[in-house]
Amino acid sequence: MTHDATPTLGSRIKRLRTGQALSLRQLAERAGVAPSYLSAVERDKLSPTIALLGKVLAALGTDLAAFFTAALVEDEARFVFRRDAMQTVEDGGRRYTFLFPKRQDLRLEVLEEVLLPGETPDYEDLPVDLAGYVVCGTLLIEIEGIGAEEVHPGDAFYVPAGYPVRGRCLHDTPVQLLTMMTPPRY
Repeated sequence: MTHDATPTLGSRIKRLRTGQALSLRQLAERAGVAPSYLSAVERDKLSPTIALLGKVLAALGTDLAAFFTAALVEDEARFVFRRDAMQTVEDGGRRYTFLFPKRQDLRLEVLEEVLLPGETPDYEDLPVDLAGYVVCGTLLIEIEGIGAEEVHPGDAFYVPAGYPVRGRCLHDTPVQLLTMMTPPRY
């Protein structure tokens, strides 16, 4: 049997959980997921959606950016960040690439996102300001209780913290966009 030295997503979640002395059931309850689901994720039998992974990580006191990016040595990548060092996470409906590493001197978080047709995500009530720029495709941005608006290539949007928001692909063509959050969520 071959052993891969790279920790899997499931093993990393389990290490975070056990490091906080949480049982599988306790974490599942905090995250609002079934213990059997969480167990399957930890054993790498299921791949969680980004939204569900976000809930589990929030219950562990962290977030996607912190989980998928590693702090760089101080002398490395001071001003330029190479594509091959960027971390990407994806599920069936979307892909996020974290353009900057988690570092205290960086005062905003920037993601390249690709949203695929057919997904309708839950609203997120972000504790940060969210801005974005659509590169290609048509984004439907919805602010709960206020309405929805189409955002076309070349258009930008800005949603202050505290407004429940979601974005999704409006047509059959994937949406590529850059999103920025300030302050960073980590």
